[in-house]
Amino acid sequence: MTRLIQCILFILLSFILSCTGNSSNTGNSNNTSNGETETPVPQPPNGDGNNTNPTLPPGEPKDMIRKNIYSWASNGPEMTAYKKGIAAMKARSANDPTSWAYQAAIHGSNVSPEKAAWNQCQHQSFFFLSWHRMYLYYFERILRVASEDPEFTLPYWNYSDPDERAIPAAFRTPANSSNPLYVQDRNPGVNEGFAVPASATDYEAAFEYDNFFSAEGSPLSFGGQEV
Repeated sequence: MTRLIQCILFILLSFILSCTGNSSNTGNSNNTSNGETETPVPQPPNGDGNNTNPTLPPGEPKDMIRKNIYSWASNGPEMTAYKKGIAAMKARSANDPTSWAYQAAIHGSNVSPEKAAWNQCQHQSFFFLSWHRMYLYYFERILRVASEDPEFTLPYWNYSDPDERAIPAAFRTPANSSNPLYVQDRNPGVNEGFAVPASATDYEAAFEYDNFFSAEGSPLSFGGQEV
């Protein structure tokens, strides 16, 4: 559960701090690190983004393990694939459902008019974890195809570790447009490698909550309100 939350927050932070290739493997199922099974589906579109209900890349019949991003070498194959995939997604039209901008807007956006599936994030809801699990699952598959690495998996950032509270160096250097992971608009301290304060990374307080239900209109629960 902790790793799932870390992976969720890693992607959310990536989007917040910043504001296709084809996979040839097919199979009958894909086993993710949590043992779930997926059914392969067709490839995503390569068009102009007018299709608001894109098909998705096929699954791979193997274990797909998500790793700590601090275990990745800055110039290693995993980071190289990650950068390639992010660059490809950012290069796509914001109207393309598989673009970086569109995927970010699925979580939340102030842009209007809204497009299909935008602003769907579930907070103060019983579906917080399950919705974000689904969100990451499909985001990862889109990114895997864009990276042209059929074995690519999203990393997680364990910023609860005092030694890993700075955003990884690959997101900070080189500090220019040649690095698809670098975003100039971040807080300067973040791009300079300052550590995120412990008060912002400690998850134990949230895990101590036992009020999984609250009255309608009240945010005072870890779970949600009446469904």
